[in-house]
Amino acid sequence: MKSPQTKTSTSINAAIGKEVRPAIANTTSSFASTDPYGTVLPSNLNVFSNLTASIAELEDTVVVEQVRRVLSSLYLSLQKASRRKTINNYLSRINLIQQGDKAALLEWSFQDFRVGFTLEPEKKESSYFVVSQDRSAGSFMADTQKLDDDISRSVDKIVEYVLENT
Repeated sequence: MKSPQTKTSTSINAAIGKEVRPAIANTTSSFASTDPYGTVLPSNLNVFSNLTASIAELEDTVVVEQVRRVLSSLYLSLQKASRRKTINNYLSRINLIQQGDKAALLEWSFQDFRVGFTLEPEKKESSYFVVSQDRSAGSFMADTQKLDDDISRSVDKIVEYVLENT
């Protein structure tokens, strides 16, 4: 039986793919001493376990490439955040859904809000979003922004929001 760390490493490898930085693929503790990005995400931050089967099902290569870039940036952003301070939050798993127009939706749902990325075959149409619920007022707030050319900036904004609100 595989250890949780090995299983996590296998899931990330399968989900992100070999085109992404080798550092993402090397997530077992055996690489921690040689690769600065080789540390394992704590189990409360491992949000990738729902993704292994879904990426292979995406039809558009531009969308697949964007999904991999977002996941890679997300992994690195979570890793940076966990190095800066101890994060005790339990983060839910990210879901990947292919839309009818060959776009993909990476969605991260929490009790009072959802965040995500809508990745389109036409890159300039891709965006990220936050939908939050104000329980006292019984209303919802939604904000959508175009994805930055440097995807990591958009991902960092989402991770910051998630960590502040969980």
